[in-house]
Amino acid sequence: MKIRIFIFLLITASCLSITSFAKNNLTKAPSKEYKKSSNVTKPIQINKKNINFNSCPNISPIKLSIGVTDEEGRNIINLKRENFAIFEEGKQQQISDFQTANNFPLYTAIIFDNSLKAKGQLKFQKESVSSLLLSILKSSNSSNQVLVTTTNTEVFQDFSQDLELCYKTLNNIKTKNTTDISLYDSIYMTCQKNMANLLTPNKVIVVISSGSDTSSKHTLQETIDIAQKSQTKVFFVNSTNTNFFADSLNTSTDEGLRSNDTNLQQLCEQSGGKVFLPKNVIEFERALNYINGICAKAYLISYQPSNNESGYRRVDVKLLNTKSPNYKASTIAGYNSPFNTSAKKPSVGNGKLKKSSKTPLSTRK
Repeated sequence: MKIRIFIFLLITASCLSITSFAKNNLTKAPSKEYKKSSNVTKPIQINKKNINFNSCPNISPIKLSIGVTDEEGRNIINLKRENFAIFEEGKQQQISDFQTANNFPLYTAIIFDNSLKAKGQLKFQKESVSSLLLSILKSSNSSNQVLVTTTNTEVFQDFSQDLELCYKTLNNIKTKNTTDISLYDSIYMTCQKNMANLLTPNKVIVVISSGSDTSSKHTLQETIDIAQKSQTKVFFVNSTNTNFFADSLNTSTDEGLRSNDTNLQQLCEQSGGKVFLPKNVIEFERALNYINGICAKAYLISYQPSNNESGYRRVDVKLLNTKSPNYKASTIAGYNSPFNTSAKKPSVGNGKLKKSSKTPLSTRK
């Protein structure tokens, strides 16, 4: 009995001690030190104008696909990281990653002109592209894929690695009973729907046509913008040489052809591609071989922009300490910063080229 009473008294004394401690300590106001540290929980206000891109991991790096050729158009494939210098609005950028295109699959979209204006050319176009398909899909990179569409925005085949399927698709392309050509729309839709979401930086559009556009809803400038945004190089091969397309129905004048080629040259150079004006069958096939070679053997360089201003940003690539001073590097001429999608950029108007005080920076020595 005495033991029980002793235990009861001991428990009672403990409870009274705990109650007294809580009353004297837990009801006190926080100390000044505590009040000061509690301010850390307030939301942090970020001023975009003061962001340093080099220290902001949330900003996606810029990825460039860069082709390098000598004075005869041959691919230069043995350059190192230290041979490249990247400039943005004249300021040198720090290269964060350097790789070759062999590490990435090549996605190629081929756009044919199947209007009545190209009736006599379509057969030869398809035969020439057959060798291009073989080079792309049977290369050392088994992940390469090809898409086939036309200047009437009709997609005959989505991206595929199946060479036999690609051959069958070419055979199924027929001349349409129309003279309408929506070249800009075809390029725009291909970039937007097929290229924009691809993770690989190695993306190419090969246009085989006269270069004329008669019915597009998108302008030349809009087409340039989407090509740069999707990081897609556009190459144009003019197929309107009556010297080797004797049955061609195209009756464009030389002045008209020069106008078309000028617009396409603006598009190609701004996207990092190139225009080809073959005079015969041999030059035509050489153009296709050049495109495959320079795309399959490109250099893929990434950098974190140091420019914290919104707007259109010009990009320039310079080659350093190469064997020849005549090496040329080609890539996109610029891009819009992520903070401003309505920025000013070189204007080319609605299908008509406007003269700019700045020359394209897509090709430099």
